[in-house]
Parts: sequence; C-alpha cells; structure tokens
Amino acid sequence: MLTDVSPEGGAVAEALGDLAAFSQQDVGSTADWERVVKATTQRFGRLDILVNNAAIYKMRSLLDTTDEEFDEITRINQRGPFLGMRAVAPAMRAAGGGSIINISSGAGLRGVRNVLAYATTKWAVRGMSKCAALELAGDRIRVNSIHPGVIETPMLNHNPAAFNEAMVRATPIGRIGQPEDIARMVLYLASDAAGQFHAEAKIGDAHVLFGNGYFCDPSMSAAIYIYVPDVDATFKRAVSLGAKAIREPADSTVRSDASIFSHRILLYGCA
Repeated sequence: MLTDVSPEGGAVAEALGDLAAFSQQDVGSTADWERVVKATTQRFGRLDILVNNAAIYKMRSLLDTTDEEFDEITRINQRGPFLGMRAVAPAMRAAGGGSIINISSGAGLRGVRNVLAYATTKWAVRGMSKCAALELAGDRIRVNSIHPGVIETPMLNHNPAAFNEAMVRATPIGRIGQPEDIARMVLYLASDAAGQFHAEAKIGDAHVLFGNGYFCDPSMSAAIYIYVPDVDATFKRAVSLGAKAIREPADSTVRSDASIFSHRILLYGCA
C-alpha cells in the first residue's frame, strides 16, 4: 500500500500492477491512518511492514522559525510516525509480528545549524523508534530508524546550491546519495534477513558519521552498523578519527541483492 498527500502517487502503484495499491493520505490525521490500515488489511489480508517516510523540510534558524512553520513540520515529521506506529501495531500483532522502519535523518544524530524545527523532529523520530522498539518487542515487531544524509530528492531544492555542493564534497565517496541507496537499506530491514536488528539506527550516508567526527563523541553509548558504497574509504576515515570500528561481510541476502551492501562497518565507540 502506497500513500501520499498528493494523488500523483497513484501512478507508481498503477505501474506495479496487482502488487500495489494507492491511498491518498494526510499522515498527520488519525482518521486517515485508521482508514489506510483498514484498506491495507482488506486488500492484502495482513499488514507486516510500515515505512514512515513522509517529511517536509525548511531551512530556518531558531530565530527565523515561525510558530506556524514549527507546528507544520512537527505535525508531518513527528506526529506522522507516531500515529503510524500506533495505527499498525495491532494489525502487526495479529499477523504475528512485523517491521517498522522510520526514516529519520543525519540531523537526528547531531546538532545542525539553521534547520532547528526539522532537526528536532528527526531527533524525535530516533527516540520514538527506540522507545517503540522496547514496547513492541514482545509482539515480535521490530522498529529501526534510518538516518540518510545528502540524498538527491526535491527536498534538497530548499538549500542553496553551494550548501549542497559543500555537503557532497565532505562525503568520503564524493557523490550525492540516491533514493535507491536508502531503498535497499529499507528492503533489508523489512526482510527476515534483518531479524537481529531491533531498536537500532542505520546510517545512510558517511558524511553524517565523519563530517564532524561524530563517533569520537564520548557520549556515544550504542554500537551502530553502517552500510556504505565505498567501505574502504569509510573505514579508513572512521579509524583516522579515532573511532573503534570492525569491517565485516554483510549478510549474503544483501550481498547478492546490491553491491552497496557487500560489507558493513560496526562502529562501537571511541579510541
């Protein structure tokens, strides 16, 4: 079941044929979530996976953010995933388990200037994911968050071109991420191959990790797996910044699906 606030998403579902259906949805509406869950279970018989991907973005500093802007961003980016998780949990419990994947952001891992409202919601998504994971584990419902960095989507149009170019230059692999990069990570977390992943954050861009030496922060308390296209460059960058890291092969299911996941790196603290 694909949903979007715009009816344009219907074309994607139509292209997929009988494998997909579309429903127009406001993710900030409780009634819309109830309607979508009901339509999904009626059409497909069960509900196993939720990907909370809807979000809006505005480049605003603390002093430039209006009440209306803050409320709008919070409604979509934070209230939306909350309503979604709450709405699907009963159906997943009835199905014997499931996987919830919340798309956060690199801005939900560290402080970022001039995107206060957006970053606030992405920190909240990360926190909600961890809390929900603990509460739903007994029902065999896994909850994970993904934290993309610079990905080529219309959202980048809100930034000055020079800002985007500087972020790309800061990535170890020197290229902008593609939606397919994140989609492969979502596919993995949705699959049974990711059964060991629960209440974890998956990083979708090496810039998020190493642009400011994030993993040399002594407050880091959790090990995090990252999957990157250029594992050698990323691993060397991690070690050079003092991070404790282990490079290991990814699961065979993922390795056969996409070379981007041929290896993974486990970051687990500071040297």
